[in-house]
Amino acid sequence: MPPSQPHWESLHLELLHIYDAEVLPWGRKFHDVPPASFYRVWLLRAGHGRVKVGSRWLNFGTGEWVVPSPLLSAQEFSDDARLLSLHFHARWPDGTLLFDVGAGLKWGSAAHPKLESTARDMLKICRSGQPRHWRPAFPENLPLDQHLHVAEKFRRWLRVFHGIMTSHGVPPTTLAVLDHRVRAGLKWLDQVPLSAKFREPLLAEKLGLSVIHLNRLFAREIKISPAAYLEQRRWDRAVHLLLNSDLSAKEIAYELGFCAPSYFATWVKNRSGKTPLEFRNRRE
Repeated sequence: MPPSQPHWESLHLELLHIYDAEVLPWGRKFHDVPPASFYRVWLLRAGHGRVKVGSRWLNFGTGEWVVPSPLLSAQEFSDDARLLSLHFHARWPDGTLLFDVGAGLKWGSAAHPKLESTARDMLKICRSGQPRHWRPAFPENLPLDQHLHVAEKFRRWLRVFHGIMTSHGVPPTTLAVLDHRVRAGLKWLDQVPLSAKFREPLLAEKLGLSVIHLNRLFAREIKISPAAYLEQRRWDRAVHLLLNSDLSAKEIAYELGFCAPSYFATWVKNRSGKTPLEFRNRRE
């Protein structure tokens, strides 16, 4: 591969959840929205809404696809609003998002029917065995065969999404070619269970490096240490579960590897200025 070409395999691409339902009461007027490292993409199937980035509002109506900025600070929907909604990761190892959507984008759904049909294919698979259809469907909860099927559909959907974004003057961002050891390290870090204790010497040994050289290499290539990269993964997961699941703070704490809920509460407080309950209640 020519040196100028990005290593697309370094991208983190993952469907977090998908649903087609009415906007629940807490989501109809949601201010103080936390900044996100993932994309929200909505098809408004009924009603109208708007999102705020800085001092600017982006308005949209029935039959429009919307890609809000991950930095949106508020969202408002009419009482009759209904969404086909996807939340997903599409970012580089240094945290750069694959598409810079600015203050947000929107377009009519009639011009791109494949975007909706492919999304519905994913939703149908994800809903298998999940009777409460108003809730987000999480691919991670599926059996392996269905999980892989959704992953294939998501890549297909992302290809359509990429074409639309490019046609709107938003080409994908790129990242310079990474050292092969950093790529291998990132692949390993993405597979580490968040409940496991991270040991830098183990990763350094796998890559044939000293711990000092490992951290210097990561800092040079992606401006973040292996430990900090894993910590960001843990934080992204915490935010996602606090805002989109019914799991208790205790359950989330143990899933993320904290030995006691109190340590999790302190960690969330240090990162966000809020307790887990306060963080979750910002939806109300």
